[in-house]
Amino acid sequence: MGNSLKEASKSPADMKVPLWLKIATIISYAVALIFLLWATVESSNQYANAKQFETMGWGEYGRIIVINRVNALWHAALMAVVISVLCTLLVRRLINERFLKYIVAYGIPILVVVDVYLLSKHYIKMMPKDSLKENEVITLLRTAMPHKRVALVTQSDFYNFWLTYLFPYYNIKCFNVPQMPRMPTDYKRFLQTISSNPVRLWQLSAVEFVLGPAEIWQYFQSQPVMSNAFELVYAYNVAPSGMTVNVLPSSHEMPGRHAVFKMRLPSPRYALLSRWEKVSDDYALRLLGDTNFVLFSKALLANDATSEYVPECNIRGDGASITGAIDVVFYKAGYVKLKVNSDVPTILRFAEKYDPNWKVTVGDVEKKLLRVDYIFQGVYLEPGINKVVFSYQPRVRLLIVFQILSFVFIAIAISSLMRSWIRQKNKEATLQS
Repeated sequence: MGNSLKEASKSPADMKVPLWLKIATIISYAVALIFLLWATVESSNQYANAKQFETMGWGEYGRIIVINRVNALWHAALMAVVISVLCTLLVRRLINERFLKYIVAYGIPILVVVDVYLLSKHYIKMMPKDSLKENEVITLLRTAMPHKRVALVTQSDFYNFWLTYLFPYYNIKCFNVPQMPRMPTDYKRFLQTISSNPVRLWQLSAVEFVLGPAEIWQYFQSQPVMSNAFELVYAYNVAPSGMTVNVLPSSHEMPGRHAVFKMRLPSPRYALLSRWEKVSDDYALRLLGDTNFVLFSKALLANDATSEYVPECNIRGDGASITGAIDVVFYKAGYVKLKVNSDVPTILRFAEKYDPNWKVTVGDVEKKLLRVDYIFQGVYLEPGINKVVFSYQPRVRLLIVFQILSFVFIAIAISSLMRSWIRQKNKEATLQS
C-alpha cells in the first residue's frame, strides 16, 4: 500500500520510461529516416524511373505511377516523423497522463480521419446520380445480356465514359477494356492477328451489338465482308451536360450522329461443334485470321488436348459445324450451368478467355478444360444430354491464410488491450483504497 502511494506520488519526469517505448522511439526515427532518404532519391530520379516503366510497356502511365509513388513515400515519411515526435514526447515525459489519454482517445482518430480525407480526394470523385441513369441505348444493350457482348468502334468522347462507368453499372459486358497498359502476350497476339478484320474478331468474341458514329454505316456497306454483317437498329444523338450524357432519338430535323448496329453473322457465346482439329498456336491464329476459313466450321484445339481427353474427329467438312441444342440453366459472373443435347460427339465452345483457374464438370465429373480457337475454352462431350458447369475457381488459399492470421493478430491485440485496461482499473481501485 505504501509503495503504491509512493509510486503514485511521483511526478511524470521521475517515473521510469518503459524499455519498449524507448525501442519504439528508436525504430520510429529509423523508419522516418529511411522513408525520407527513399523519397529524396525517388524524387531526384523521377524522369529515369518513368522511362523505365515506359520501356516495360506502361507507356504514358509510367510517369503517373512514378509521381504517385513519390507522393506516397513523402506521405509515409511525414507520418513516420509525426509518430517519432509523439514517441519523443512520451519518452521525455513532456505529456502528462491525462493529456496522453486525450491524445489516444481523440487525437489519433482525428489524425487518421484527416489523413484519409486528404488522400481520398486523389482516388475518389463523386459523380452526380443523373450521370448513371438508364437511357434508350442502355435499355437496348441490356436485351443481349448476360450471354452476349457489346463492342465499341471508338473509345473517344462519351463512349469511354460509358465503357468505364455506365456499362459496369448496368452489368453490360463489353469487348473493349478501358485500359490495358500491360497486355497479356496471348491476348496481344490474338488481337494483332485478327484486328484487321473486326467482324471476325467480334464473331469469335460473342459480340451482338456494335456502337459507333453513324457514318461508320457507310463504311460497313462499302466493304464486301461487312455489307451483310450488320443491321442498323437504333440511331441517336447525345447532349452532354457535365458528367451526364443525355440520349436523344434521331429525327428528320436532326438525323442521328451515332448508331447501334446488330450482328447478323453467328457470334455464339456457347456452341456445340461437331468437328475439331488439334493444331499449333501459330496455325490456329493463321486460320482464324484467314477470311477463307469459315468460322465455327471446326474447333481448333491446342496440342495439349491429347487423345486421353479428346478422341480424333472422324467427321469431315468445310461448312459450319454448329449442332445440337444448348439451354442456359443458371448464370452468374464466374459460373454458368448448361444443359446441352447432341446426337454426335462435340466440342462445347465457350467464348470466354482461357484461364487454368476455370474448372469444368460434366455430370458432376471434372473434365479437362480445353483451349479452343487459341484463346477461348471448351470441353469435349459425348453424344446425348449433358449437364455442364463452368466455374471460375481462383487459388485463394494464400489469401485465406493471410486473412486468418490478420484475425488472430486482431484478437491478440484486443486481448492485450483488455488485460491492460483491467490492470489499470485494479491499480486505481488499490490506490483509492
